[in-house]
Amino acid sequence: QTNMSLWQKIPLLTREQVQGSYSDLCSDQIPPSHLPIFTSSTSGSTGTPIQVQQTKLGNIIWQANTLRDHIWHERNMNGKLAIIRVFDENSGVTEKGKKARGWGPATRFYSNGDSFLLPINTPIEKQADWLRDVDPDYVLTYPSNAFALADYFDANNLPLSNLKEIRTLGETLDMSTREHIKDVFGVKTTDVYSSQETGYIALQCPEHDHYHIQSESVFVEILDDNNRPCEAGETGRVVVTALHNYAMPLIRYEIGDYAEAGEPCPCGRNLPVINRVLGRSRNLIR
Repeated sequence: QTNMSLWQKIPLLTREQVQGSYSDLCSDQIPPSHLPIFTSSTSGSTGTPIQVQQTKLGNIIWQANTLRDHIWHERNMNGKLAIIRVFDENSGVTEKGKKARGWGPATRFYSNGDSFLLPINTPIEKQADWLRDVDPDYVLTYPSNAFALADYFDANNLPLSNLKEIRTLGETLDMSTREHIKDVFGVKTTDVYSSQETGYIALQCPEHDHYHIQSESVFVEILDDNNRPCEAGETGRVVVTALHNYAMPLIRYEIGDYAEAGEPCPCGRNLPVINRVLGRSRNLIR
């Protein structure tokens, strides 16, 4: 308790401070075993993008959390994985799609099926045609896109007979989207909560819709308006400390999201629980 009291005296780090103090936040004493470093940036969906220095070690931890997600949800990694999302302009992914061997570096020690990649700006009707051609076991995309696909498949009475699960990332997943996907495709939706700045924050529990904080790689606080920790069932601001990024330490970083704290999970996993991720405070007009 004494240590936590001292911890809470550390000022919160805001998004604006990260934007304006990039060089000051970068470290010049990075352990050699963490190298090399690289720079990533956020999408800028809430304003000016943020640049963050990352390390090879952080990338390995990202892969470990990805593998944990596959193992928790008992996915058949020999199946086909279809991914519809934003891709780097140098990725070679076009509207015709791209086929890749394996599911990525996180599963390189396992037998893998193929991945099929398609950019998110492909029209929904073409996404649907492509998915029917691929006939995937798993689809990874954004919640809003998954909802639009469910609408299209439902309106046109189209099947995806081999589909076992839709995985979502990058946006808030609400219960209505989960239910719509279940009604149309007959499969569950599994979400991950992550950020470009800090990596994985929480993975969905395989037995419930809530999330387990990935405490081995991040320390997460959910704080009320007085910066006090929220009790289970209360909603507050998400504050994240990345535990392994020695290239650009983000300590008590107020990421801009709101979430509801949860009770310990009956599944037996002792990782802290987030009941719901409620979204971000945005400066956009819809």
